[in-house]
Amino acid sequence: MRLASSAKNCARKPGAERRRLTLEVKLLKERIRLLLLSKYGPKAEQLSDAQLALLELEPGVTREEVATEAAQPAREKQLRRQSAPHGRLPLPTHLPRVEEIMLVPANESHCATCGCAKCVIGHDVTEVLDLKPVELFVRVMKREKLACPRHPEGGVAMGPNPERIIPGDKLSDAFITEATLKKYLDHQPLFRQSAALWRDAQVHVSPSVLGDGVMAVGALLIPVNAAQRLELLAGDYLQADETPVGVQSPYAPKGQNHRAWQWQYSVPGGPVAFDFQMSRSRAGPAAFLQSYRGVVQTDAYSAYDSVMGPGMIHAGC
Repeated sequence: MRLASSAKNCARKPGAERRRLTLEVKLLKERIRLLLLSKYGPKAEQLSDAQLALLELEPGVTREEVATEAAQPAREKQLRRQSAPHGRLPLPTHLPRVEEIMLVPANESHCATCGCAKCVIGHDVTEVLDLKPVELFVRVMKREKLACPRHPEGGVAMGPNPERIIPGDKLSDAFITEATLKKYLDHQPLFRQSAALWRDAQVHVSPSVLGDGVMAVGALLIPVNAAQRLELLAGDYLQADETPVGVQSPYAPKGQNHRAWQWQYSVPGGPVAFDFQMSRSRAGPAAFLQSYRGVVQTDAYSAYDSVMGPGMIHAGC
């Protein structure tokens, strides 16, 4: 009997130990949570354990920031309740309405009893969102020419030649702008835009012609980029990062693109400047940041450490 009792106690010990350890872990987690709540204020009670743990990894967090973060989910839920009606969403009222009336078939338009024509008593209305294919057209620009028949020596007066992105090009400014927006906002490559134009309208515009238009837009935006760069460098805080981009180059191995880099500098909610470089070396950020004085927040890429000059502070993500 004693042996049997001892065996039962031994069998129970692992389970009891697990329960004890589970309770101890739970107690320690609760103590940690209470310490964090006392550190970040009563509003932190609305945050999860994972959010509180993230706060410990971010230095310099204030109680006001914690309160704002805690109130964020509540505000989002309230906005969703206000803006999301039940059932199917109505179609936008600002869109024009084009009515299409479906007539009753002729064999049902007369009374089966007396044979007289039935009267319209109303319509069953259904609204659907529709679209028209893109409409391409040729704009013919005629510059008026005037001359005096009595005094031809006075020359010819002509209507002004409108300024265009590419003077003399066969594409209008609106066409070039649309191609640029599709490329950079919708990530639609130029060769795909060219194929769609031929498929949908049997109009041939080669990718190289579209590319000339996009490059011309880029040239016009260079002063904007320069102004954004000056605005960034005049501040005391910016973020930097870099991303690879494939570039066709005669120096790349056959059948491959050269790996170049787009260096991005920005301020949250503020201007963004891109600096293209053929390599990931320190020369790119060193040239861009040479006159900057302030905090530069980046990832752990070592090139940033080597460009930090006087008056610059390197902060990690």
